[in-house]
Amino acid sequence: MIYSHSGLILLNKPSGITSFRVLNIIKKKLNSGKVGHTGTLDKFAEGLMLVLTGKMTKLAPFFSNMDKEYLGVYKFGEETSTLDPEGEITATAAVPGIGIIEKNLDNFIGNILQRPPEFSAIHINGKRAYKIAVSGQKPVIPERPVTIYDYRIKE
Repeated sequence: MIYSHSGLILLNKPSGITSFRVLNIIKKKLNSGKVGHTGTLDKFAEGLMLVLTGKMTKLAPFFSNMDKEYLGVYKFGEETSTLDPEGEITATAAVPGIGIIEKNLDNFIGNILQRPPEFSAIHINGKRAYKIAVSGQKPVIPERPVTIYDYRIKE
């Protein structure tokens, strides 16, 4: 029997599991037909996922378009094939000093155009960009406007 409960689940997604896998687990646990989320977190990322069930899934666009806050850990001096910690190191460089990093933070604040990386979950003509990239093709991902309100170094 499938339950038709509608709701919002605030889920702390751990690293090491994909957002898609988390949704499948919830779907099975709730024995529910309709389960969605309001933004994909990378497999290596941990953080809050808003999971919607039943009729609440219709609210996904509302939540998806809200402002978000991220806390990141950066590793300077290496570039990977996927632009994340899971890729192969493809380039190395000297680590910049803290002064150079602080001086350039303002370049990332305000209304900017952002091109998501090829290894992202963004849909391109119905296919995930990372699946296109894994197949050896180069997905064409258009830039999109984003607003960054604040960018601070914590430590």
